[in-house]
Amino acid sequence: MVRGWHVLNKVSFIGLLLVLAACDTEEVTGPPCDMSGQCLPSFVCQSGICIPAADNMMTSNCGPEGCEVALTNEATLLIPPLALTSSELITFTSVGRGAVGNSWSPLSSVFLIEPARLLFQAPATIEFRVDPSWGLSGGDVVVYWAPDLNDTWKPLTGSFDDETVRGELGQSGYVFVARR
Repeated sequence: MVRGWHVLNKVSFIGLLLVLAACDTEEVTGPPCDMSGQCLPSFVCQSGICIPAADNMMTSNCGPEGCEVALTNEATLLIPPLALTSSELITFTSVGRGAVGNSWSPLSSVFLIEPARLLFQAPATIEFRVDPSWGLSGGDVVVYWAPDLNDTWKPLTGSFDDETVRGELGQSGYVFVARR
């Protein structure tokens, strides 16, 4: 009886190993995106999986002296002197075009500025480089901002020329460019 139990355990163990090996055919590199294609800050949704946005993210220590944080050649965050009262680690992340859902058609990527709910004592400026494929003329576009992806998007005060769209920020959050 003991020998039969020992053989049964070996067979069960080998069977379990085969089942586990068969299940390990798909590489999962991160948690799944939520139902709306969203991930936690500093992650982007690709093929339904949240992956670190290291290639789409820039960080910079910024203090009362101000700073500039550029991400790719698409967008730059300019924090003027005295906009911050103490040193902050600013993270500037591209979260992709689909981050705002179906109600918007962003021309630019959507960007997240962190830390969350950081207030600027003087307006910071977000600058987007105009892509010639947008086919726009002066005044057609505006920068939109929201503190959270599920919040109300608000147009920012700013300016537009043939090369750059600018918006003035009073607080960190999400930003993108769209037609008015």
